[in-house]
Amino acid sequence: MSSLKQKTLYALEVIFLLLSAFSLSAVAGTVPSKGKELAAIHTQEQSIQKLRKFLKDHPNDPREPDFLVRLADLYFEKSGISFQYTEGESVKTSKKYYTDALTQASSVLSEMIRKYPSHVSTADAYFKRGKAYKELKQIASSRADYLKLLATYPTYYRLDSALMDLADYAQEDNHHEEALRYLLQIEKNEASQYYTMALHKAAWSYFNMSNFAYAIRYLKKETLTYQDRKSELPYLESAYQDLALFYFEALNKKAGFAEVSDAVSLFQELSHDQADTQKRPFFGLVIMRFAKLLKAYQLSNELDQLKAILMKQYDQLPETMEVAMLIYEYHFDRHEYAKLTTLLGEADQIRKNLNQPAISSKYEQAISQSLSQLHELVMKNKKSTELDQLLQPLVQLTDFLRDHLSTKNSTTVLALYAMAETSFSINRFPTATKYYSELLAPEVVLPASLSKSTLLLRLVSSRYQELKAMNLIQDQLKIVKRDQAINEVKSTEKAAVLEWFTWVFDPITVQNLDSVSFQLEAYKLKYSFINRNEALTGLEQFALQNSSLDEARVAAAIVLDTMTASQEWKNIYDLSQKILAKKNWKDGKFTEKTQDMAADAHLKLTLASTDSAEVLSRTKDCIKQFKNAKILLQCKLIQAKTWVGLKQYSEGEHALVELSKSALQDDDLKTVVLMKAEVHQKQGKLTLAVQEMEHYLEITKYQDAEMAKHVLQIYWFQRNFKKMQPMLSNTNLCAKFENNLCEQYLTAYALSQPSTSKAYSHVFKQTVKAPKNIVALWALIALDQSQKLPFQDRLVLLQRLSTHWENLDAFLQIQFLDMMKNRVNATIESVVKSSTSIAPITADESSIERRMRLLQDLDQTFAKVMKLNWMEIKFSTLTQLQTVYQQLTVDLKRIGTPDNLIQPFIKKQTQLAEAAQQLMAMKTQSKDNVSQTTLMDSIVKEKIPTAYWDEWSSAVKQQKPDYLYYLISLRTEDEYSPLLRGLVLTSLLGETASTEGYEMIKTAPETAWKQAIAQQQGGVSK
Repeated sequence: MSSLKQKTLYALEVIFLLLSAFSLSAVAGTVPSKGKELAAIHTQEQSIQKLRKFLKDHPNDPREPDFLVRLADLYFEKSGISFQYTEGESVKTSKKYYTDALTQASSVLSEMIRKYPSHVSTADAYFKRGKAYKELKQIASSRADYLKLLATYPTYYRLDSALMDLADYAQEDNHHEEALRYLLQIEKNEASQYYTMALHKAAWSYFNMSNFAYAIRYLKKETLTYQDRKSELPYLESAYQDLALFYFEALNKKAGFAEVSDAVSLFQELSHDQADTQKRPFFGLVIMRFAKLLKAYQLSNELDQLKAILMKQYDQLPETMEVAMLIYEYHFDRHEYAKLTTLLGEADQIRKNLNQPAISSKYEQAISQSLSQLHELVMKNKKSTELDQLLQPLVQLTDFLRDHLSTKNSTTVLALYAMAETSFSINRFPTATKYYSELLAPEVVLPASLSKSTLLLRLVSSRYQELKAMNLIQDQLKIVKRDQAINEVKSTEKAAVLEWFTWVFDPITVQNLDSVSFQLEAYKLKYSFINRNEALTGLEQFALQNSSLDEARVAAAIVLDTMTASQEWKNIYDLSQKILAKKNWKDGKFTEKTQDMAADAHLKLTLASTDSAEVLSRTKDCIKQFKNAKILLQCKLIQAKTWVGLKQYSEGEHALVELSKSALQDDDLKTVVLMKAEVHQKQGKLTLAVQEMEHYLEITKYQDAEMAKHVLQIYWFQRNFKKMQPMLSNTNLCAKFENNLCEQYLTAYALSQPSTSKAYSHVFKQTVKAPKNIVALWALIALDQSQKLPFQDRLVLLQRLSTHWENLDAFLQIQFLDMMKNRVNATIESVVKSSTSIAPITADESSIERRMRLLQDLDQTFAKVMKLNWMEIKFSTLTQLQTVYQQLTVDLKRIGTPDNLIQPFIKKQTQLAEAAQQLMAMKTQSKDNVSQTTLMDSIVKEKIPTAYWDEWSSAVKQQKPDYLYYLISLRTEDEYSPLLRGLVLTSLLGETASTEGYEMIKTAPETAWKQAIAQQQGGVSK
């Protein structure tokens, strides 16, 4: 009973060991992924250890061979689990688990083969150990086990698997004949699961042995086998791929049987089965594989043969189109551009025959890709000398696409656009213009990515560059008069310009803000070459409609400048008002310039008017309208000038006073100051006038010498030497004057003083060194207290004074006339008194000679004095000279001089007496001086301008004959001017110039006033 129980337990243990592996799936299904693997390995290892312990505990068990095989299987299973066990472990660790399990399995099998070489399971042991060796890369050991299996167990049920491995080993060692021996054994058993695989490997061995006919035969056999196994279509596809390769190699290696037509027939035979639609696609597949190989190895002739066959026999096959495009790509890649359009033409015919959208899409895509590559190539080489060679095929392909595809096709349209853009980028503007223009044809359907507005702008831009190359586009437009002839232009260029206008002024273009610069350029072209009036009208409208843009300002400036050149002041003013009415010019300088032009035009119109009332009205409008300070100033200046021009000096003065309150710039300040000076002068306010003149001189740094001279003159008349002093001290100013003006006034001032601080020697020298127009003044200074001077100096000074008196300024002559008369008369009297004492006559002959020489000097001196054109001086000089001769006769008689010798001197004395009597007679006729009140009479007031009457009255009171003479010079010269001058001389200079005054009155033109004066003076006119 115990023995039976022991056997039962033993049997149960064996059953448990044999079945233990089946529990792995249950264990694995209860844990997560990584846990499944760990649990499986752990369980497998437990089973292995239990089985090993069992074998150890039962060394002589008759089922040990089966247990050993089972143990090896457990190791195989463990290796499989270990192979999958990579998560959380390194690859190296995972591989070690795998190889360790296989090594253990091979070791167990080796033990089984050693102990039981004739056991029924030994064949399995050899087979499994060979597989283990194969996985362990111990190929020699694996081959040895397989060969042992082949030799010992030729009917082993798994022998084909071993044969396949042996064939693989042989092929890897390039031992294809050996491989074929193994494979042909499998071929004998069509039922083998390795049958088709063996056929495939055999085909490759024949292929590698260059036995292409057998290689193809075996592939053919393989494909026929697969055709009966529809589930294995992937393998069939692989076979077809190899079939294309094998036939290609046959062609490439010049195998005698290989022809392209035969290849196509074979492919058709194997894959184009009319009864089975599943096989048909592989014909196209193998054809494409075959064609690509021909292309890759540049068998262009064979490619052309293939295409010809396909086009003739298979024109409905999609791959026919693909082959055609493959050939196109082949020649494109080789830059054989001349062939491209022909090839595309053939492809296009195929495309039309097929009439499949997908095919057309690929066709278009291929051309687009070619075009893209050519565009890129052209852009990369745009500076190359070979650019035209690259551009030509690009143009040809683009034109081909346009001619063979509809312009409603987006591919065509985009190709045309790309051609236009590239041409523009490389400065081939005529070409760019051509394609942009084609895109705008009515039949063209633009894709959403392109708009007519954009294309029009690009077209405009391209033609613009063409016109620029023709030198028609001007960086700076030359402004001319409106009616000046336009520039000549060639007929072809004119046609291009006119066509450009249609694009630029297309309503769609005009609405595009980016086109404004071209619109401006178009108007400028029309201005210079087509029609200036139309251009100006367009420019004006353009400027007013786009006033916020920079181009609008340029357009407006062109119109305004042309109007200025044409002197169209009314048009300038009207347009300026329209421009200024727009508030969005965004350029203050432009607006300011326009305001200036409006004001200037307004001024021109005002100045052109002959109606004073209109002028004043316009200036009033100007002041009211223009707010800019500068413009206001100009308007006020115009108004002030107008008032002054109308001699409305009060209104003019008021306008100028208002102007003076403004912040005036230098030029305007000068104008205002000058106008104020003029107004004050016209009003007779000479003091104010001269103050304004001096102000003007200060701000102009005394540049106007003539005005400075006038200011000095007025100040001199006013005896305001304090005001004169700074100007007379200005060496730069004095250098600008003629006639030594500063020195003249300085000398005159010195003369007007009671005494001089200058030494007599210096003064005397100045009568020699000084300019001619000043010598007389220095002589007068020297003759002050002449009786104290040396006798000969007195004579010299009288001569110099008499000689140079007429060189003196006329107004200074009038001022110093009385002083000159008094000092000359006093000097002559002193000379006469001193003459007898200087040269007394005695019986000594030498004394008589001295008196004669003295008399000669006196004669010469008095003769020069007599040339002074004033009656009083002439009379006094004659009288004194008569006295000299009278004294001479007395002295000569005293010493007993014979009468005959004295007689000539008596005769001379008589002549002098007669001349003196004549002068006395003339003086007697005018002995009654006209009183000063005569100069203030109402009739005189009528003759003096009202504005100057106050100055006249003041000068009369202050006895300034020179100033009165000056005031007379300010009035218009007429028949009353000599009468006024005569009255000044007779009234203010008395005896000094009364005769000359009466002479002026006498010789004046006959007037009622002259008669009245004559009656008052007792018949002076007689």
